[in-house]
Amino acid sequence: LMENALKGSVWGWCEKVADMAVGLIELREDGIANAWGFSFWSVTNESTREVTVDDVGGAGKHVLYFNSAITGFVCSHSGQRGFDARKFRTASERGIPRSWPDQDLWNPSKGQ
Repeated sequence: LMENALKGSVWGWCEKVADMAVGLIELREDGIANAWGFSFWSVTNESTREVTVDDVGGAGKHVLYFNSAITGFVCSHSGQRGFDARKFRTASERGIPRSWPDQDLWNPSKGQ
């Protein structure tokens, strides 16, 4: 399950089209998200690898769409993306797009 893969994970968070992380988001095992303050996170759609964080730094709900390898995501807020901070140093190193991804490239059935 995706939830198990994400529990306890730490993600570099990139604003706009930046490549380097401006901060970190932690998805704790207890369902708490530490993202510029504490909130809750949950897998909201396993088939599209969608995770919802209730509030990121007072900016409201953010939906994260993970790639199939669960090594990076793009966010519902324009231009925001992230990468597994335990394995990579930049979003580009993992090939995370700078804008909303081509749905075919991030389609679970395509194996990306």
